[in-house]
Amino acid sequence: MMYVFTWSPFPILRLAIWFIVGLLVGDSLTVDFKKVAAIACVFFICYLISLWKNFKILAGISGSLVIVCLGWFHLYYSSPTVNPDHISNSTDWKMDGFIGRIIESKVEREEYLRYDFAVEQWIRGDSSGSISGLIHLYLAKGDSIALEIGDKVYCNDSFRRVAQPTNPAVFNYSEYLRRSGIYGQAFVRMDQLKIISHQLPTKIPGFLMSVRRRCAEVLRLVITSDREFQIAEALILGIRDYLDEEVKSAYASVGAIHVLAVSGLHVGIIYMVLLFCLKPFRLLDHGNYIVFLGLIMGIWIFALLTGNSPSVMRAATMFSIISLREISKKRANIYNTLGIAAMVILLLHPQYLFAVGFQLSFIAVFGIVHLYPIIYSYVNFSHWLLDKVWSLSCVSMAAQVATFPLSVYYFSQFPVYFLVSNMFAIPGVTVALVMGFMAISAGFISIELALIPGYILDKAIFLVNEAIFFTNELPGSLITGLYISKVEVWLCYGVLILFFTGLQYRSFSTFVCTSVLLLLQLGLICDRNRQVVYQKQVVFYDIPDKTTIDFIAGKEAQLIISNYRHEELGMLSYQIDPYRRTIGLGSVSEGAVSWSESELVDDNEYFKLIQWQGMRIMILDNPLKEYLAFDGKLTVDVLVLSNDVIQNVSQLPACLEAKKVILSSEYSSWLVDKLLLQASKHDVEMHSLSKDGYWLLDLNKTQTL
Repeated sequence: MMYVFTWSPFPILRLAIWFIVGLLVGDSLTVDFKKVAAIACVFFICYLISLWKNFKILAGISGSLVIVCLGWFHLYYSSPTVNPDHISNSTDWKMDGFIGRIIESKVEREEYLRYDFAVEQWIRGDSSGSISGLIHLYLAKGDSIALEIGDKVYCNDSFRRVAQPTNPAVFNYSEYLRRSGIYGQAFVRMDQLKIISHQLPTKIPGFLMSVRRRCAEVLRLVITSDREFQIAEALILGIRDYLDEEVKSAYASVGAIHVLAVSGLHVGIIYMVLLFCLKPFRLLDHGNYIVFLGLIMGIWIFALLTGNSPSVMRAATMFSIISLREISKKRANIYNTLGIAAMVILLLHPQYLFAVGFQLSFIAVFGIVHLYPIIYSYVNFSHWLLDKVWSLSCVSMAAQVATFPLSVYYFSQFPVYFLVSNMFAIPGVTVALVMGFMAISAGFISIELALIPGYILDKAIFLVNEAIFFTNELPGSLITGLYISKVEVWLCYGVLILFFTGLQYRSFSTFVCTSVLLLLQLGLICDRNRQVVYQKQVVFYDIPDKTTIDFIAGKEAQLIISNYRHEELGMLSYQIDPYRRTIGLGSVSEGAVSWSESELVDDNEYFKLIQWQGMRIMILDNPLKEYLAFDGKLTVDVLVLSNDVIQNVSQLPACLEAKKVILSSEYSSWLVDKLLLQASKHDVEMHSLSKDGYWLLDLNKTQTL
């Protein structure tokens, strides 16, 4: 008998799903607000009529569509851009200065201190006006004065928009900041700043700041090693600013990066410790209420101390709802609990839906809740220790299976030894959190009392670190260069949901549907691989102070760079590898050469010429000679200009006829605008890599040069 899924036990989860659909639709489509309001009214009338006539199916559909519209409305009205004074609505960002207030403590970067800065006023000459919005304010680390929350500051400079990516498939940092509510940035010196006034934080935030600062001081006193101290700060206080890149890379490579980011794992451990400590109060009259209040206070104080990240908010909300069973005879339905947590967070911060941490956090918990019992039930161990090891392995597998498609989509990698790393990382984190809070609590009384738990904390983190680094050194610990499209992510989740549903309920028809989706997924992969075999492309990248061209034929590619140095490989990989992954190629580190090393480049004292796949590309990067002339005209498909080789379009050699002229990233910015303006007047097809971004020529497509 085929299993029929029913939504009736999960009303809140159903509500949350349709609300999320509304947020997604509102983010994807730009539709006039009045039209959406009219559509919502129609759906609501249909819902009322359906209830009156007892049309249950129609009532369910129309009611769900009303929730979708409400999600759409909420996303629209919660956006700060609806304010006409918001900086995103300004067309002129040129100003002599601006005034605003520091609203978040500094975040340390390699060369800068970064502050979240709420802009309040713009100044242009003798004029000024109100403006709203958040920007990132950057100060060089060498400046001695550190700003504090509440400082009202005048900046004698102009803030600017965050630049969009200029190379294909690169992470869109500007979009990421917009999702976080940041719409601009300013890099200023201390001599450009003037502190106008200081407004002390309100009592609760001020108290939490001082407590957090004191907690960090206690940890510093009981932990002597810098590496262990940095990890202790990340684990217990959510401070990740000082984490060494090598440490973060090692944890990410073995699938244990979630340990360093305060999340549901940490909140769950805090919940269990609090529940154990408060257990004796159940013996008192109305003791369950004391337990409930203790759990709520402990969970949310921890959440506030660690910075209120989306994953912590989700976990704190969920465990707060679970805590209700202490004063209720009914057990909380975990799926409805997840729905309530999602609704609360998205009502407060709808843009959190698009945060990677929020998505991975919810999907990981859902995977553990739903998949763990299915996986665990297939193997039984009579021995207590083996059963615990298997149970912990099942939790790791459930979370990894649930997050696998999204992890590959966002990070393009898969940790092979995630089971091994989590086997010792999770118990180690549990010990570290317990000992950490014991050390901090004792440290508020006396540092001597904190030394013993601090010593255990230090050694626990040390052992976890050594195990992580050992696992990271194992052969094949990380598979990189993976790629999956958005459509394939949805297909993957369709396959996973149907497969485990069929496995749980022994439904043959569900397995058939799983096979259909799997075949479709395989078809997309095969089609992508087929396109890789026959692809022929030339890509001109925007790499600062370099002329960078990628010649791609099938699965082979050669990247030619004007002045290539091996130590710049990291920057090149960041800018070029994302696109290479989308077309099935390996890292730039496997095929980057300089002009002099490439066999494709015919180099002489006047110019460089590349002939490839029937195309002719000329690079002029030296001062032009008067005797640069040919019999008749030399026709090239692409002429690349670099190193300010010409300063006027009229200086282009008359003996050259180019279908497309490209200004490389080595061209001075002040010349680019001038040449582009001249080119438009003289009907010259000119493209600037630094201004217009990368340029791609697909030889398999009809393309006008």
